[in-house]
Amino acid sequence: MSPENGQFDIDHQEPSTSSQTIYYGSESKKKKTNHTSFTSNQFNKSANESDQAFRKCVRRSLANFKYDFEHFHKRFDAQESLLEKILAKLDSQEFKGSAMVYDFNDMDIGVIDNDEDLNNMEEKLINDKPYRNAVITLLSRFVGNTLPETIRKIMQRLFTDQFLSKYSFVGFKGKNQFSTLQSCSIIYDVVRTMKKFKDTANIDIEKPIKNWMAQATPRIKKLAEKSLQTNHNGHLNVLIYINILIPRYIIEVLARAYACNVIYGI
Repeated sequence: MSPENGQFDIDHQEPSTSSQTIYYGSESKKKKTNHTSFTSNQFNKSANESDQAFRKCVRRSLANFKYDFEHFHKRFDAQESLLEKILAKLDSQEFKGSAMVYDFNDMDIGVIDNDEDLNNMEEKLINDKPYRNAVITLLSRFVGNTLPETIRKIMQRLFTDQFLSKYSFVGFKGKNQFSTLQSCSIIYDVVRTMKKFKDTANIDIEKPIKNWMAQATPRIKKLAEKSLQTNHNGHLNVLIYINILIPRYIIEVLARAYACNVIYGI
């Protein structure tokens, strides 16, 4: 304001004041905005760190759980294996205890060749449990690489082909029934005492038994032919031996002496 002119320079002063007000107002908003942005970034950083820490904790917990589970599984398998060994040992002791009156080394269960042999075996297997257990333990030694081989060994130890030729598994063609005999059922018991065949189904045991029985007659014929051929070859060898080593005139003398003995009784 100028006293000389009597007028106030209001237009000049008000813009300056207004400009300062606006300036300070804008700076305040700017500071407020910067403070809000800093607080938001700090919160996001803190939340991100918390999230990473949680994830790390979860991963560590899962890893520990996996290790504990694997360790528990191994211990469970070891306990199961130990239990199986204990049960097998107990079964073995049960057999030994019930069959201790029999000496396996000296025991001869014989080979079933006729009905008399069969009746004796059936009676013992039914009425003498220690004897039955002893037979099972003895026959369990005849384990083979395969189930058919094992069945063959057991059948050869128990029966002759002459006996089996009179039987069929279910009694076909007028033959005696084999499947109802105790001498048959014990084969199943023997096979299942062998660790490698303990879970074998009945039908898998039955098939090799049937096959071995069906070949009983052919085996008898084949053995007879082989024996006949052996005897024939033996006689032929004797004749050749005589012809080579004994002079012909000696053979003639012996032949004449034999003829005189037959004709005149000399």
